[in-house]
Amino acid sequence: MATYSQTPGLLNIKAVTGTDFSCQLDFNTNLSGYTFDAAIVLQEYPTKIEQAITVFVDNASQGIITLSLTDAQTSLLGTFSKKKWYLNWNVSGIKQTILAGIFELSDIPLGQNIVTSTGVTINTQSVDITLSAFSNAALGQFV
Repeated sequence: MATYSQTPGLLNIKAVTGTDFSCQLDFNTNLSGYTFDAAIVLQEYPTKIEQAITVFVDNASQGIITLSLTDAQTSLLGTFSKKKWYLNWNVSGIKQTILAGIFELSDIPLGQNIVTSTGVTINTQSVDITLSAFSNAALGQFV
């Protein structure tokens, strides 16, 4: 699993259908006392339907959290799914969306090489990230 240093803003994610998804984010700030929720928006109207994303606080004092989905959850989202997603934090009773973007799932195209390990430090507020759950590899694309 790759680790990303992240500030609030836009975060587009690409992952592979039918595989485990995991992404660690480092906000470089003390998140003690914060709670989190995240989801992929499957449908907005007439009724909002969401797929929850598991948020695990790895180290609150250092601002490190992990987002994850199981292989069963990514399979249910569909092969060529391109949906909105968000991450909220709640501190002192104030809920705020801190990251949002597009969560895109697809099959790995035939003949494509899969990177085994790449590290990225993010210093912008608009970033695309591609993750391969087969190897827990990650590629960052700066926008």
